[in-house]
Amino acid sequence: MIKIVNAEKIYSKKVGISDVNLTFPSTGLSIIFGESGSGKSTLINCLSGLDSFSSGELFLDGNKIDSLKGYSSFVFQEFQLFDHLSVNDNLSLVLQFQKRNDFEAIDKVLSQLNISDIKHNPVNKISGGQKQRVAIARALLSDKPILIADEPTANLDEDNSREIAAIFKAISSTKLVIVVTHDFAFFEDKYDQKILVSKGRIAAVDKRDPTEETKIEFIPKKTVFAFKNVFAFARAFAKKEKKLAITTVIMTLCFSVLSLCLNILMMDVSNELYRIYKHENQPYVQFVMRDEVYKTEKSITSTLLNQYQDVIKTYDETYLFLNDQDGNLNPTFEHIWVTDDPFPFILFGSGTLNNGDIIITSDVASQYFENVEDMLGYHFTMGTNTLTVSGIFEDSLGLEKTCGMNESTYQTIKHNNDARADVNLTILGVSDMHVLEKVEDGASLYYGRYPAANNEIVIGGSFASKLADANGCEVTDLLEQTYDVLISQEREYYQYEETYPLKIVGISAFRVIAFGDFYTELFDKFCQYSLDYALKGIGYFDYTKDDFKLANENNLHDKSTISEKTATAIDFLQSISMPLLYLSIILILVSGFSLLSNIINSTVQRKKEIGILASLGVEQKSIIQIFMLESVLFCVIAALISSVMSFSFLVGINELLKATLSIAFTTISYNFFIPFLVLGLSLVVSLLFTIYPIIKLFRKKTIDIIYER
Repeated sequence: MIKIVNAEKIYSKKVGISDVNLTFPSTGLSIIFGESGSGKSTLINCLSGLDSFSSGELFLDGNKIDSLKGYSSFVFQEFQLFDHLSVNDNLSLVLQFQKRNDFEAIDKVLSQLNISDIKHNPVNKISGGQKQRVAIARALLSDKPILIADEPTANLDEDNSREIAAIFKAISSTKLVIVVTHDFAFFEDKYDQKILVSKGRIAAVDKRDPTEETKIEFIPKKTVFAFKNVFAFARAFAKKEKKLAITTVIMTLCFSVLSLCLNILMMDVSNELYRIYKHENQPYVQFVMRDEVYKTEKSITSTLLNQYQDVIKTYDETYLFLNDQDGNLNPTFEHIWVTDDPFPFILFGSGTLNNGDIIITSDVASQYFENVEDMLGYHFTMGTNTLTVSGIFEDSLGLEKTCGMNESTYQTIKHNNDARADVNLTILGVSDMHVLEKVEDGASLYYGRYPAANNEIVIGGSFASKLADANGCEVTDLLEQTYDVLISQEREYYQYEETYPLKIVGISAFRVIAFGDFYTELFDKFCQYSLDYALKGIGYFDYTKDDFKLANENNLHDKSTISEKTATAIDFLQSISMPLLYLSIILILVSGFSLLSNIINSTVQRKKEIGILASLGVEQKSIIQIFMLESVLFCVIAALISSVMSFSFLVGINELLKATLSIAFTTISYNFFIPFLVLGLSLVVSLLFTIYPIIKLFRKKTIDIIYER
C-alpha cells in the first residue's frame, strides 16, 4: 500500500498541489482526472520521482520513501522515445538496463499492443498513435510493480483508447496502475479508484466495492547502465555534432604543434649526441667547457674532474717546451693528452704508455724523419727529465702539435724546474708580461749579470726600456737597484699577486730569470697553474650514454663538427619551440572553450534524451559519462591523429636539417612518450571543459529536463 501524507509542491510563483492525502492499494487501477492545470500531472511527477514534493511524506508498505523511483515505470503523454533508434532498440534498452535476455518478451508485448509490424521501424517514421503504444510497451516491459501513465490515450483513436484501457485493467490485477487522463469515459467501467483533482487539491476520491486485494511485494528494479550503453549513446550523439567535429580538427592541429614542441623541449641532448656518435662510428669524444659569453673554451676545475673516471685529460694551449736530443728548443707541443689507458690510433710503436714515454703525431714526426717510424726511440729532454717517443699516432682528430703521456709522466714534467709560466711584473707603475724561468747558465744578457741570490732577477729588454723611459734614465741605471716588484697572474679560476723587494741585476730577452729557492717559491705560486689552467678537455675512446649525460649535467660540450652542427640545429629548434608552445597552449584553450560551447549546445539539444534516460532509472553519473565519453572520443581522435602528424613534421624537419647542414644523420629522434602525454592532456581538456555544463544541467529536476524547462 502507498500512502501520501500532507504533500505539497510549491513553485517559485505558485502552488502546484497542497494538502494531498491519498492512499493507493498494492494493485488495481487508479484514475486521476480533473481540468487542465489542476495539478494532476504535478502529483504523479512527484510521486514517480521525476519531480519531488516540497513537503509531506510518502510511505510504501509503512516504510518512508522519497519517491516511487525504482518501483514504477512511466508512460509519457509525449512518448519520450529515442528517435535515433528503432522500435525494437528502444524496447531492448529496457531489458539491457535490467540485465535481462528474454527478448521474446518484446514480441509478446508488441503483439499485445497490436504493433508487431513496426518492430524494426525507426521511431521517427511511425505515427503518433504508434509511438504511444511503443511507450506503453516500454513501460510494460520494465515489469515494475507500479505503472504510472500520463494521458496514455491522448494520441489514440476511440477504439485504440478502449483497447489500451482494457490492457491497463488487465495488468492491474498484478500491478498498481495509476493513470492521469482527460478521457475518463474510457475507464468509467474499469477503475478501482478514481481521484478528482481541482485547484491543486484532492476534491474527491471514489473507490469501488473492492474485490479481494492482491498482496504483492514491492521490490525495486535497479537500472544497470553498462559501458556498452554509454559508448553507444556517446557515439550516436557524436555523429550529430558537426560543430564538435570542426573543434576536433582545430584541436588536432593544436596537439600536433604541441607534440612537436614537447618532442624538442623534452629532448635528451646527451642521448641524441650519443646516438649520433654511434651512428657515425665516431671513435673518440672530447668534452670541453665553454664560456657562453665569449664563446671560448674554459678551464675545467679539479672538483669537476673528480666526477669522471678513466678519462683522457686534454691540456690545450699549454705550450710545453722540450729540447730535442741535439739540444735545440724544438718542438713546442700545444696539446697534451694524459691517460693511463692504451692509446688508440697508433701507426707505429705501442699505445701503452709507461713512465717517461711520450707519443706524438705523425705530423710532428715528419718534421724529423721522412720515414716517421724512425722517430721511435727518439729522446726529448725537459730539465733533468728524458721523454722517449714510444709511439706515433695518426692525427685523425685534427690536432696538430699534440703529444700523449701517462699521469705519472705528466706530474713529473708539470713540477719540473724548467716549466714556465706567464706572469705580469709591475715596477714603479710600469707593467709588462714576462715568462718566468729558472736561472740558465749560458743565456745571453744584454747588460749585467746572472742572479746570485734569492732577491735578484733578470728582466726583459723591452720592459727595461719602458721602465727607464718612465723614470728618465738609461736602462743600465736600473742595474743593481732594488724595487718593490709586484708579480701577478690572473687565470680563469683564480687571481694571485704578491710584492717582493727585488734587485735587478741583468737585462736579457723577454723573460724573468730567478734563482734557486726564490724560483721554487714562484713556481709553487705561478708555474703549476700554468699547466693546470689549460685543462680544457675530457675525452673518451670507449664512451657510453652515461658519459654524455654526466657531461651535459656539468655543462660540458662535445668538441666536434658533428656536435657543432647538431647544437646549431637544436639551438634553432629550441628557440622557435617555446613561441610555438605558447601558441599551441593558447589554441588548446581556445579549442577547450569551443568544446565547452559545443557540449553546452549538445546538452541543450539532448535534454530530451537525458530526461528519458533519467526517467528509465539511469543514474546521473551514467548520463554524465555519456557526454564525457562523447567529448573524450573527439579529443582522443585529435590526439591520435596529431601524433601521426607530429611524427611527419619531425621527419620533414630532420630532412630539412640534413639538406641545410649537409649532414647524413637524423638530428632529433621521435620521443614515443609524447603521444601518451598528449593523450593524457587531451583527456584532461575534455573532462575539464565537459563537467561544468553537465553538472549545471543536473541541477534541474528530471521533469524539467524532459520538457526543456
